[in-house]
Amino acid sequence: MRNIFSVLLVTFLLSTTVLAQDWSKSRILVQPGVAAGVIKLGEPVPDNAVKLYGKPNFYTDPKPGVEGKDSGHVVYGRALDLKLRKGLLVKLNDGVDERNVYSVFLRRVRAYTSAGAYFGMDFKKVQKLYPKAKKGEDAETGFATLTIPGLVFVFENNHLAEMIVVPNK
Repeated sequence: MRNIFSVLLVTFLLSTTVLAQDWSKSRILVQPGVAAGVIKLGEPVPDNAVKLYGKPNFYTDPKPGVEGKDSGHVVYGRALDLKLRKGLLVKLNDGVDERNVYSVFLRRVRAYTSAGAYFGMDFKKVQKLYPKAKKGEDAETGFATLTIPGLVFVFENNHLAEMIVVPNK
């Protein structure tokens, strides 16, 4: 009896973990200034995001109006004080509509760009893919960055650790 209960408990825990981790199985095409997978800048998070990435692990309502720009958050994955550890962090309110996506942060997921950049890639290899990218430094962490219109690459220990899809400027 105890063995049956143990097996059922482990099965339940594994199945709920898998359901909550759909984002970790998705391959996500990152399009600078446009989208990360099905999540597009300037549009509400689509209904099929839940099917592809699972139920959000965290959500905060955006503040209305232009003053609330970049104020709401949806996390598919793990974050601590809105510092993304693994998964996707979607920032809401693009200044036009509070439900619209403003930016998307991706970290330690199966994401790639059409030019071939992916997580773990060496700084110089990403720089070779994007020779016009501007070198910089993250103001909070001091990590090296490469920036192209609509996309910021963040490097830790000389390897690509984070991609941030932002509006084209």
